[in-house]
Amino acid sequence: MGFFPGNGLPNELKIKAENGGDGQNFLERLKIRLELTVLFWGSLSITEESILKIQAPQYITGPVRIIRNIPFNLALTSQIIIIDTFNVNLQFFPYSMKVSLPDLDLGAVSQLGSLDQIRFSSDFNSSAVGMKLFNPFNEFLIDGMMSSDEFNANLELIVPGFNWILASGDHGSMMTITHVADIGDRTGFYYNDNNLVNFIDTGDHVSFGDSGFFIEGNIAGSGFNFLSTAYFLPANLLKNDAEQLFSEQKNPLDCQTVFQEDFTDVSDNSTEVPHSFSFMQIYPNPHYYLKNQTLNIKFYLTRGENINFILYNLLGQKIAQIPERNYSKGERIINWKIADESLQSGLYWLIAKGNSTLLKEKLLILK
Repeated sequence: MGFFPGNGLPNELKIKAENGGDGQNFLERLKIRLELTVLFWGSLSITEESILKIQAPQYITGPVRIIRNIPFNLALTSQIIIIDTFNVNLQFFPYSMKVSLPDLDLGAVSQLGSLDQIRFSSDFNSSAVGMKLFNPFNEFLIDGMMSSDEFNANLELIVPGFNWILASGDHGSMMTITHVADIGDRTGFYYNDNNLVNFIDTGDHVSFGDSGFFIEGNIAGSGFNFLSTAYFLPANLLKNDAEQLFSEQKNPLDCQTVFQEDFTDVSDNSTEVPHSFSFMQIYPNPHYYLKNQTLNIKFYLTRGENINFILYNLLGQKIAQIPERNYSKGERIINWKIADESLQSGLYWLIAKGNSTLLKEKLLILK
């Protein structure tokens, strides 16, 4: 991903060939628009270009994710600040990005007038022509020419609740799952696919598959929470792929720990062997079995050890395995193409078993 230096918001997305795309950037920008009626001023628009980054992002890095916290202010002009400081939290995983904006107090806006609309969307560039865009009620071809059917599309959303949008084509796929708050008088799905220049629009002033959601009416004075996760996935997915992923995210595997009261005595002079694994990471996750993808297993050993990797279903049945072999100390990456035509969509456990180690990670497989 690439980011605007001014505000740190995304402005580029490339999905590499080894991850199921073709390496072509198809994202223009993340768009934010607030429509206000300001006393003694009239109608006014505040966009992502008006949101000013006031400090350098704060970073936390780790073997699995990177966290960026960016302080912003919301301004009419460089001298007129509406909201002094609010924080946008971005978490980056190998194949997804989570954006959260917790407890934004919009009360300051009501002192200036009325907040009439909030809109969040992802706009793609001209490379997205030919891609398809799906939501639970609609399917559109991104071509830069807004049809009457698209203009009159079903705008229904689950409010309050999570809603999904999938854009997919030869370049790769981006699926967003966004929580839409129950504020305002009206909410709906937003879509604009128009290659005619509109100088009211931000960025390149045209729209290709610009899609997201809007909230209208009686908003000022409300508390606002925003949570959205974007998944970066292989090319040419379909609506049923999105529905499967959305269902798995809404209904995650529920694991419970059971305390064992009966213990087996061991010798007092036994020596505990420390675990050799530092971490294990698997990607892409979800893994699209029929997309001819290779599953990558990344791990770090603090010492050399014989390791056996086994894939189990949720019933505890062994599905596939990598034969045991010795791996030396350090970071290792295994590329595994699971050869089992009977494999079904669902959740699985990947277990790494060593002489003194047992490590497991969840894996979502889609066919």
